[in-house]
Amino acid sequence: GTASAETSVIDRQALSRVLDALEALPDPGRTMFRLNRFEDKRIVDIAALYGVSTTTVENHLRRVLARLRLARESG
Repeated sequence: GTASAETSVIDRQALSRVLDALEALPDPGRTMFRLNRFEDKRIVDIAALYGVSTTTVENHLRRVLARLRLARESG
């Protein structure tokens, strides 16, 4: 119905904003987020890859998620 068509347009716009925001983020946060969310890498593995603590990786991911949440809500 019309409601679901409207919802899918809104979802696509929100996704587009989130992906744009992700592209605009500085590294290493952006890459850490991609590894964690899209490639299912564990935080401990990402930390080892970058030679940092798991806390550092968690802080990067937290910052990325906060920025993405703002992007999604700023429709």
